[in-house]
Amino acid sequence: MLAVARREASTWRHDAVLVSVNAGPLDARGVAPGGKVEISFAKPSGQRITGGAEASNERLALSSTGGALTKNEERTGKGRVAPEPNCLFEDAWIAAQRAGADANAGLGLRYAWSEKYGRPVWEVLSADGQALRRLDGVSCSILTR
Repeated sequence: MLAVARREASTWRHDAVLVSVNAGPLDARGVAPGGKVEISFAKPSGQRITGGAEASNERLALSSTGGALTKNEERTGKGRVAPEPNCLFEDAWIAAQRAGADANAGLGLRYAWSEKYGRPVWEVLSADGQALRRLDGVSCSILTR
């Protein structure tokens, strides 16, 4: 779905940058039936559009539940540019399950820039939104610090 979202974002703004990807609840194979995927793109806030650079509060929010893609323009707080993941959603979820994430617990995954790690990360989220585990957005390695 990220490729389709990227095309939509490029139509919205030729210089649109990825800010975040959220998906859940998940099952063993990925997004559970009835689950939702949300992808947020932004207008860059300056000349620098590399990972960690500020993104403006102008956003294109794309979401899908069961295949239909909806899009909304919105204004939110400032965010950070997250380069498109080398560690794809499917690979991050498999790595998280291998590290002990319970596929039956209604968990979610969020991809965004992490100030703490200075890189993009996937976060495994509990049903109430608490980060349980973090994975490197490039290598899918579990982050421990």
